[in-house]
Amino acid sequence: MMQGSLDWDKWTDFVSSAGLKNVSVAKYYLGKEAKDCLDSEYGLILTGLLADAVAVGAVELPEGYAPEDFVFRNSPEHARQTRVILKNRPRIEPNGGQLNHYYVQHSRRMDHGNTNFVLGRIVAAIDLLAAADKAINTLEDP
Repeated sequence: MMQGSLDWDKWTDFVSSAGLKNVSVAKYYLGKEAKDCLDSEYGLILTGLLADAVAVGAVELPEGYAPEDFVFRNSPEHARQTRVILKNRPRIEPNGGQLNHYYVQHSRRMDHGNTNFVLGRIVAAIDLLAAADKAINTLEDP
């Protein structure tokens, strides 16, 4: 598969079966509410969210990639944003690879619409990174 995908129904099935409907994303991944999170902690939330979404089949990554291939770092040029970075090519920074902390803060429940939005943005950013990585690989290995 060249592009990643998100199956929201699989995510909500996981949330429901795990008894997480009324748990916020920040509380689940960090043990505290988003209002108490430091900017530097959003990467931890997003790392956990991606890993779990892939593990339960809610997110499929482009072929050849795993959650461990990506890291989430605060954007140095934009306050309150985290960028999705491909570990083996950290200099690739396509437009659309950032996530605003607002949507994570307002993911009041694991099945909240903002959680869907955040997962969708992660998948879209990973697709951009994977496409750039493939293009570079093609140039390096003609």
